[in-house]
Amino acid sequence: MSPRCRQSAESVSDSTVSPNLDFNWKALKVECKALPDIAGRQSEIALQIIDDLAGDVCMSDKYADGLKVVKEMLGDQNAESMKSLLGSSKFGAQRAELALDFVFGQLWGRPGLDRRGRSLVTIGILIALGATNELKFHVLAAIKNGCTVKEIEEALYHSIAYAGFPRATQATEAATEAYRAAGMID
Repeated sequence: MSPRCRQSAESVSDSTVSPNLDFNWKALKVECKALPDIAGRQSEIALQIIDDLAGDVCMSDKYADGLKVVKEMLGDQNAESMKSLLGSSKFGAQRAELALDFVFGQLWGRPGLDRRGRSLVTIGILIALGATNELKFHVLAAIKNGCTVKEIEEALYHSIAYAGFPRATQATEAATEAYRAAGMID
């Protein structure tokens, strides 16, 4: 991430993000893509400069909405970790952009289910998939979203009939580990 983008990302308040774009950078980007091939790299350098100047890799409203949800559900450390990947060229870094925009920015903010309900649905899906690492995060997020440990325990029992004993057992072990680490159970 460029120093300008990192500074913008660090100065974001919890409630709003307003990138300072006084120029139509997207139109310029389209123009650069139309430039002829330059030494076998079609305007790659020009596009990178535009990205840095325009702040395309900076926080945008779509990332800010998701970042707010991540902070509320998964805590500051997870939010900072995801924010640090925005605009990064590290392997797999674009997962953070997809998660902040689509998963946390759009899906978790949709009407029709509150966060408590979405947490229970998510827990059920993660149990069925055997995704115990993700489950550890989401059982703690579910507490922040209004679920009780007892309700999550019931969801684990209920999953036995639909996901099977092995998946429910793995999920119970993951939830137990997460809750013990958080000091929520003995």
